[in-house]
Amino acid sequence: EGLWQSYYPDGKLESERYFRDGTQVGVQRDYDRSGKLALENQLRDGLFISYVTFGPDGETCDSVDFYGMKTLELYYPDSSLSQRTPMVNGFSHGNYETYHPTGALYYKGEYLMHADHGSEFTYDHLGSLVSESTYAYDELHGVTKRYSLDGSTESRVPYLHGMKDGLSYTLSAAGDTTLSIMYRDDQRHGDTRLFSEDGTYQMTRHYDYGQLVAYSAYDAEGTYQRRVPIEAGEASIEAYYPDGSRARTMTIAAGELHGDYKSYYSDGTLESESVYHYGYNHGYAREYYSNGQLREDYHYHYDRHDGPQINYREDGRVFLSEIYDMGDRVSVQYHSEEGELILEANYFDDRVISMKKYE
Repeated sequence: EGLWQSYYPDGKLESERYFRDGTQVGVQRDYDRSGKLALENQLRDGLFISYVTFGPDGETCDSVDFYGMKTLELYYPDSSLSQRTPMVNGFSHGNYETYHPTGALYYKGEYLMHADHGSEFTYDHLGSLVSESTYAYDELHGVTKRYSLDGSTESRVPYLHGMKDGLSYTLSAAGDTTLSIMYRDDQRHGDTRLFSEDGTYQMTRHYDYGQLVAYSAYDAEGTYQRRVPIEAGEASIEAYYPDGSRARTMTIAAGELHGDYKSYYSDGTLESESVYHYGYNHGYAREYYSNGQLREDYHYHYDRHDGPQINYREDGRVFLSEIYDMGDRVSVQYHSEEGELILEANYFDDRVISMKKYE
């Protein structure tokens, strides 16, 4: 009842909400990490009546009245379409579409009285399918699939009423399993099996409702060590291929990944390297193609993207380059199939505020 406020970790105001009898009413405000007003909503008995978005200098970017039946259309600074959503008295309702600054379709899906309900598809800035999911009343329900740059299936994750449940797996471009995880009630439970890009077995991690309790792997002499217990949540693990070459190295502290983590292809080439802090990605996280070329070069601050995030094609061409500030997207550089820069966009509160196209 009354005013409810939330804050960023540094103590700055993040949002203001007003409630009456448990329902949002009146003016609701969101602020960016620097303390500037970013969004102002007007609600009546829980229904969105209007909203206004603001730029970093306080200027009005969008102002929309939601009352009645209408189609909400938002635009980028160059007047190209950003979003098209049907509205019914403040509720998103029907088939919607959003677009990249490049003009390519970004999302398409369906709302049922403001809840995601039905199939949702996402696409990259060149128009290729990235993922497809199914929702039931705002909860993921069914199999979510992700696709690689070449169009092959990259992963399949089963959901049951918003929670991961069942066997999920990740595939290489050749269709070999590189990771399989058993989930129960949104937690790892049972075996998580890891493989190299060519499908060669590396190790198994054993979980009990999210808690890592043991591992199985080959040692340096080629002997399979089955279900080695992790005592008191502490372990330094080196897993090997049957021929004695190193497969993965990691440290476990308080039952979580902590410190440097590395994996290797069966020929000894580095496959990935990252840094964890008690289960959180914290620092760099890099993945490599089997030819040694970088695939992804990311940076994290306690699981949030922070700094440059770059995706590469196998031949070294840049696909997408982004900059984040503590989880907030700051800018994006979009590249063509040939790796040429085609568009730059700057963001404020996850909205494009300026953009530049290249011929």
